[in-house]
Amino acid sequence: MGMLKGVRLDRVRGGRQKYRRNPDLPYQVQAFMPRPVLSLDENKMLKALTSCEPDLLRASPDTSLVDLELRVVSTLSDLYDRELVGVISWAKLNTSQYT
Repeated sequence: MGMLKGVRLDRVRGGRQKYRRNPDLPYQVQAFMPRPVLSLDENKMLKALTSCEPDLLRASPDTSLVDLELRVVSTLSDLYDRELVGVISWAKLNTSQYT
């Protein structure tokens, strides 16, 4: 008992708990208003995004290249470049509409 005699109760394990709910006050429940669930047809943001969805990209391999590996890499590089340009222009269009 000697060393524990001067220890404050809130500093020991399982000691006094300062922050308790006042038992005299009624239990408070946070009231929230349920938000109406929108269907996909009613979602304005989804409509706006689908209206400016880019067209599908089609691969057009360069038939002048003889090496098959070079032709594949060239086609993939072209697709990647066109997709990147499309995504950037799509993002610019959408951010300008909503800011």
